[in-house]
Amino acid sequence: YIVVLQYAAGGQLMDRIIRRFGSRRPYTESEVASILRSLLSACAHMHARRIVHGDLKPENLLYIDDTDDTLAVADFGFAQLCTDGDFLSKFRGTLDYMAPELLGPVKRYNARADVWSAGVLLFVLLSGALPFRR
Repeated sequence: YIVVLQYAAGGQLMDRIIRRFGSRRPYTESEVASILRSLLSACAHMHARRIVHGDLKPENLLYIDDTDDTLAVADFGFAQLCTDGDFLSKFRGTLDYMAPELLGPVKRYNARADVWSAGVLLFVLLSGALPFRR
């Protein structure tokens, strides 16, 4: 498979999160809802095609340009096909955004792991911090 991505000159969502919380201007609920709506729409598109991204995090969400709030999902290096009713078992992703089913001795996960990552991102956008400490 080949994935062609649009050039995203606006940088990573993580850069914007750091700037916003660094200047003590947290995101509004409306802004968070807009970001999550974009991400979950992209997840629905991927999952409808049986693609599990496997590494959704702010560093892999890119803005198309500086003046637009359009997000693009990047870094499909861990993406895998997952047929309906099937499960994946390879340990992939970034620990802070990983679903619990990836952390146990038996790794069995599917597209729901991407939804978990979106939930972690929701927490980060609202609080400026990760929900779990290592």
